[in-house]
Amino acid sequence: MLVVPVSAGAATRASAAPALPAWPASPHWEQYVEAPATLNLAPVSVVSVGGTVANPGGIVAGGHGDTTLTRSATDTGPTDIVLDYGRDIGGIPSFTVAAAAGSPTMEAGYSEAQQYIAADGDGGAPALGADGDPSRADSYTVSGPGVITNRYIQGAERYQEISLTSPGSVTLSAVGIRYTAYDGTPGTFKGYFLSSDATLNKEWYDGAYTLNLTQDTAGTQSGQWATEDGAMNLTARTGFISSPTNDGVLKWGGNWQNYTSRRLYASKLDSAAALTDFETPGTPSVDVILDGAKRDRATFTGDLSVAAQTLYDTSTTDRGAVAQDANSAVILYGIAPASRQAGIVAAMTKALSTPAGDLSVSSPVPASSTQIISPFIGSSDVDARLLAGDTAGALQLLTDEWGPMTAGPDGGSMWEKLAADGTIDGGSTSLAHAWSTGPTSALTSYVLGVTPTSPGYATWRIAPQPGSLSWVEGAVPTPHGDITVKWASSETGFRIAIQTPDRTTGTVVLPPGLTRYSLAVNGRPIPLSPGQTLITVR
Repeated sequence: MLVVPVSAGAATRASAAPALPAWPASPHWEQYVEAPATLNLAPVSVVSVGGTVANPGGIVAGGHGDTTLTRSATDTGPTDIVLDYGRDIGGIPSFTVAAAAGSPTMEAGYSEAQQYIAADGDGGAPALGADGDPSRADSYTVSGPGVITNRYIQGAERYQEISLTSPGSVTLSAVGIRYTAYDGTPGTFKGYFLSSDATLNKEWYDGAYTLNLTQDTAGTQSGQWATEDGAMNLTARTGFISSPTNDGVLKWGGNWQNYTSRRLYASKLDSAAALTDFETPGTPSVDVILDGAKRDRATFTGDLSVAAQTLYDTSTTDRGAVAQDANSAVILYGIAPASRQAGIVAAMTKALSTPAGDLSVSSPVPASSTQIISPFIGSSDVDARLLAGDTAGALQLLTDEWGPMTAGPDGGSMWEKLAADGTIDGGSTSLAHAWSTGPTSALTSYVLGVTPTSPGYATWRIAPQPGSLSWVEGAVPTPHGDITVKWASSETGFRIAIQTPDRTTGTVVLPPGLTRYSLAVNGRPIPLSPGQTLITVR
C-alpha cells in the first residue's frame, strides 16, 4: 500500500512525483540481540585489582597465562580482582585452580551494577531462598589444583569479585559462568522489530533478553504455592507472606490462556491437589517468567481507586497526589472516558515528568507511598500515552527512562526501579526485571502497530503511530503465520507494506492527518476522506 502526496488542484497534472519515504533493504536486526553465542562465558575485562594479583588479565577472554592472588598474614587491605562479563548473565560459576598454597579462603561475590560490587556481593539474594544461590557471595577453601563448581545458580550478575580472605595463594587458569538462562539467540526469534531509532531498537531487544534471564523452563518451578480461600497464593511456609493472604495470584475457576488461542493450563485451583502441578519438577508444559532474575519474589499491584474531579487517586484515604499507576490504568482499562484521557496524560506529564523518566507519585508524597521511577508502572504509562494518542510523549518517555538502561557499565537489560534522580536504587535492585520490559510489547503493538482483535490473530488491526520516526519494520508471529509490516513516514508521504497470513482478516488504520494524500493499494488508487482512514483486508 502506498500513500503519496497530491498537490491541491494538481491531481492529474503530469509532473514528477516527490520521492516516497523508504525503509532499509537489509536491516540486520540480529545485531541487537544480547543473548550469548556460547553457554560457557568468560569475563571480558578487568575492572580493578587490589593487593597482590599477578597477571590479572590472564583469566579474561583472550588473555594469556595464569592469574595468581597472594595474601600474607600482614596484609590489611583487600586482595581481590573485579571482573566484568560484558552483560548481565545468569548461571553456575566455576574456577579452575592450577595451584594453591596455604589453603586460603577464596570468596566470590556477584553484582549486576558496577557500583555495588563487593566481596560479599550486592545484597540481592533470593528473598524466598528457593531458586538459585541463597547468597550473593560464595566461599571456598582452596587446598590444591582442580575445578571448583558452585553448587547453585547465581541468577543475574555482570560483575564478579574474587578475593582471598585468609593468608595463602591461589593460581587460577580460568574462571567462568555456565549460562543457564534461556539462550535467546537470533535463531530462536519468531518475530522482530527495527526502527530508525537505535535506542528504541536496543530497548526492544534488551527487553527480550531480560525475559530470557528471568525465564524458568517448564518443570523447574519452585513449588511455593497453596490454595487459600478459593485463590492460589504464596503461603506462610515460605516465610514470606502471612497466612491467610487472600491476595490471589490466580482466582478460583480461571484458566491460563493467551492470544496463541491455546490453553496453557487448566485447573479450578480449588483444592490442595492442584499444588502438585507446581511442585518440583512440576507438570505445566510452559515456561514461567520470574519477577527478577536474581530474586524470585511475588509481585503485588496497588489498588485501582476511585475517581476524583480530574485525575484518579490511589485509594479512598490517599487523596490529591498524582499517581502514575492509577491514572495509567484508568486509560488502559477504559475506565476514564476518551474525552478525559488527554487531560489525564497532560496532568501526569506536568506532575510526574523528570529528565530520568516519570515519577511513581507526585510531590508532596503521601505517607503510604514512596517516590521512585518505576519502569514496571512506567510500562503502563507508555501504553496509556500511546492508547490516548500521545505518541510524542510516549517516545520521549521511552528515551528518558529506558534509554540509560541500554548503555553504560550496567546497560543491556531492564531495571526494576530507579531513585527519583535516575540512579540505581540500591544493590539489591534487580537489573533484569521481567515486569519492566513494557517497551518491547509497546513498540510492536503501537509503533509498528500490530494487535490481535480476536484469539490467535484470526482477526487483527494494524495502526502505526509514527511520531518522529522515519521508518519501522517488524514481524509478529501468529498460529497462522507471520504478520509482517514495513512503514516509512516523511513530509513527502507515508508508505506501508503489509503481509498477512491466509485465513485471517483485519483492518489497517493509517495515521491521522493524511487527507492531503492519495492512497494506492497494490497500485489501485483509493480516495481518502478527512479524519482517520481505515482499510479492511480480507
